[in-house]
Formats: sequence, structure tokens, C-alpha cells
Amino acid sequence: MDAPAIARSSRRTRTDSGAAAGAATGVGGRPSTGAMKRYPRRGNVSTNRGRSAESPSASRILLIAMLSIVLFVVIFSARHRWDMNEQRYKELLYKKQKEQNTNAENKAAK
Repeated sequence: MDAPAIARSSRRTRTDSGAAAGAATGVGGRPSTGAMKRYPRRGNVSTNRGRSAESPSASRILLIAMLSIVLFVVIFSARHRWDMNEQRYKELLYKKQKEQNTNAENKAAK
């Protein structure tokens, strides 16, 4: 290739900043072909713990979960108590009717 052909091809692949089209700019304005770093270097991982590490939505979710559990226990225990009392009432009613029937039979037998 002659020099004018190289210059023309060079103009087509360069952007205004001088970097190759589509390539990321690396150190010193040269195009970088390395992979993008996705993970922090060893020792740079954040280890925040406690209230400072929690987001406001996490606190809200925790509060809603606790209220839901308390509400479930309250409703369940109230219904269970209702069922137990209803069963006791039915047993007492049955005993009373049975007693009245035996008294009526005893009076009829005399």
C-alpha cells in the first residue's frame, strides 16, 4: 500500500479524539483491549454491617413481616379460642338435654 492509501484508511477508523472507532480509551489515550473489571480487587469488598448497611426498604420489609406474623398469631389464637368455647358449649348442651331426657323417663316410669 502506498502512503496516501494508509492515510485514507487511517482517517476512516479514527474518531475526533484520535482513538480508534468503537474501542475504549486506555492509559495515555491508547485504545484499551483488556476486559472490563467486574469485581473489586481483593480486600476492597465492603463489609458494612448493622443499621448502616441496611436499606430503608429492608427495614420496611422487616417491619411488615413482623406485623404480619403478630396479626396471624392473634387471629389464629382468637379463632382457636372460639372453637374451643363452642365445643365446650355443645358438650354442656348435650349433657343438659341428656339429663332432661333421663329425668323425663324416670318421672314417666313412676
